[in-house]
Amino acid sequence: MKYLLPETWLHLAKELPEGSHKRVSHDCGGGEPMVVWHDDEGWRAYCHRCGLPGRVLRPKESLSERIAREARRKSIDATAAVSLVPPMPPVVDPRLWPLAARVWLYKAGLSNDEIIQKGFYYHEHTDRVIIPMVEDGKLVAWTGRDPYWTPASTRPKYLNQAGATKDRGVGCGDPASPPVLVEDYLSATRIGDVGGYGLCLLGTKVTGALLQRLAQAGVHRVGVWLDNDQGRRLSNPGREAAAKARRLLQAQGFDVVSVVTEKDPKCYSRKEVECLLRSQCLLL
Repeated sequence: MKYLLPETWLHLAKELPEGSHKRVSHDCGGGEPMVVWHDDEGWRAYCHRCGLPGRVLRPKESLSERIAREARRKSIDATAAVSLVPPMPPVVDPRLWPLAARVWLYKAGLSNDEIIQKGFYYHEHTDRVIIPMVEDGKLVAWTGRDPYWTPASTRPKYLNQAGATKDRGVGCGDPASPPVLVEDYLSATRIGDVGGYGLCLLGTKVTGALLQRLAQAGVHRVGVWLDNDQGRRLSNPGREAAAKARRLLQAQGFDVVSVVTEKDPKCYSRKEVECLLRSQCLLL
C-alpha cells in the first residue's frame, strides 16, 4: 500500500493540539483536499484527491509519560460516560474519520451513506466511533467503540454511559417478527435492515427485565444468535453464553431457536442474514 510522504504533511499535523484535526492544502493541487490529525498515538493524514493515508507514530514514551497519557484518556472517557447525551461534537462524514474507525463499520457492510443515515459518528476527543442506539425514534443509550482495540489493549473496547437503562435490551426492526437476541447494536440493526427484529443485549446476559419485556409483548418464539467468541484453552464464551440463555428462556416457556454461525451477525451480508432467518422461521 502506498502512503503520503511525511515531508508533505507531518509538519502541519504537529502544529495541532492533541485530539484535533484540520483540513489543509497538499502539493497534489489547489484547495484543501487533505486532512491532518494529532492523536494520542501520533500524527495522521489523508488526502482525498490522492486517496492516500499517512501515519507517523509518536516516539516511544517513558513509563511516566505513558502513565500520564493513560490517566488523561481515562479522565476523558469518565467525563464522557457521565452524560446520557452522546459526546459532542460529532465528525459525521466517515471520509474524515481515521481509517481504522471507518474500516470497523465497513466490515459490517455499511456504506458511508448508511453510516450517516444511522447516525453513527466519530468523536475525536474520546477517539471512538459513537453508536447512538435508537428505539421507536427515541435515543435510549449510546456506546463508543475504540477502533484500535485488540485483546492486548489496556483501554476498554467499549465506552458506555452511566445511568442508562439497558437491561431490557434495545430493539431494531419489525417487532411483528420473532425477536433475535444478539450481543451488539450493529448486529441488531443488520437483522432489522432485512425486516426482522434484532434485540440487542449489550452483552450476553438475559436479565429478568428482558424476560419481562418478552412476556409482556406476547412473544412465543425467540432466536438466540450470539457471537462465536473463541476463548482460552479451547473454550468458547459466546457459545457458552448462548447455551445459558437458551436454558433460561426455555425454563420460562419460550420456544428457542439457536442460530449458530462462525461469524458475528453483523459480519454477514443482508442477503445472508435474510436467508438464515427465513430458514429458521425467524422472519415474517
